[in-house]
Amino acid sequence: MILAALLLAVVAAGGTLLWVTGQLGPSQIATAHVAGLEYSVGAARSLHVPPELVSKYGTVASITTRLDVDGTDVYSIRGIDPALVLLMKLKPGAHNDIGLLGDYAVLVRGAGLDELCPYFDPSGEGAPTVCE
Repeated sequence: MILAALLLAVVAAGGTLLWVTGQLGPSQIATAHVAGLEYSVGAARSLHVPPELVSKYGTVASITTRLDVDGTDVYSIRGIDPALVLLMKLKPGAHNDIGLLGDYAVLVRGAGLDELCPYFDPSGEGAPTVCE
């Protein structure tokens, strides 16, 4: 429930971290299961992680989202606990009504959103509020 409130706060603040709920209903968050853990799934339009920091971690066991993910591989970011944050590649050109979604779907647990702050411009328009 706390994570849902945090995610709604990011969206309400106009954050570039756009959480897509999929076709789950208005009160449910898109989810993925990896290595027995459940993550919330979203897309971060302005997330910029240098490719040399990204490495294959495993595969997603299940995912429920409207995001156009490219396969089932999940990736970790060097220096960030994969139990908090993982990435999935989005298909090139993935977009919604607002525009392009970026390169990755972000899988987040607990305080994982805080771990992504170094990869956002904190003064940039719509940066997640936890990163300001």
